[in-house]
Amino acid sequence: MNINLYVLTVAVAAIIGAAVGSFVAAAGLRISSDKSIISTPSSCDFCKRRLGVFDLIPIISYAVSRGKCQYCGHSLTPLYIGAEIAFTLIAVCAALFADFDWSLLLIFGAIILLGICTVSDFKSMLLPLPAMICVGCLGLTAQFIDHGNQGLINAVFSLSAGVAVVAIPGLLYWGIRKSHGFGEGDYWLMGAIGSWMTWVEAIVIFYSATVLCLFATLIEAIWRGQSLHALDQKPIGAFLSLLAVIYLSAKLCNLETYFEVVWQ
Repeated sequence: MNINLYVLTVAVAAIIGAAVGSFVAAAGLRISSDKSIISTPSSCDFCKRRLGVFDLIPIISYAVSRGKCQYCGHSLTPLYIGAEIAFTLIAVCAALFADFDWSLLLIFGAIILLGICTVSDFKSMLLPLPAMICVGCLGLTAQFIDHGNQGLINAVFSLSAGVAVVAIPGLLYWGIRKSHGFGEGDYWLMGAIGSWMTWVEAIVIFYSATVLCLFATLIEAIWRGQSLHALDQKPIGAFLSLLAVIYLSAKLCNLETYFEVVWQ
């Protein structure tokens, strides 16, 4: 590839990725506040001042304002810059390594929806059901196109395994504590994630997210000097979505072999 075309491709991918990341962050935050994703004008979450064009440039506007609203000075959630940088990297990697076919659209669509779930759950412990259903449908479609009826059967089996891996400890928790250990959204999310991978990978994703959630809680307890019981509950769904985004990004860029679990 010509070096100039190569640089142009990466630059365009970075711009598109940053814009998508900005949309993902805004959508996730608006879902948690019952605002329309499409029709609601962009405004500061605190002073409600409507934002101008120069306030909405992905990454750059956040960096220039040092993560604060330039009108009221209130600190902005780092979910904005996190999503923008993450999707910039995903888009650049896709431009460099992905195959430009139908699978790119399906996988990237699922990544966007899971990104929205991640932001929404981190912000308000809310997982949007329509997004999770769409992720599951995209996964079933991708498996059917790739492997036919057998792929669809395997996807349904993995989907069921994803739900079961949440249900089993959830039932045990209910039997011991007489309370719910997981929210309803976690079941839907694991089913949606499971449709994209093998049943073993779904189990690994779940327990990896559990470990990350516990680790984050321990770090917060040490940082604040508080006991674990004094901290707010952590959204395990956000960690599940985040790991699924990483998994699908690797799949998008043909790097999924590095994340595969060999079951023998």
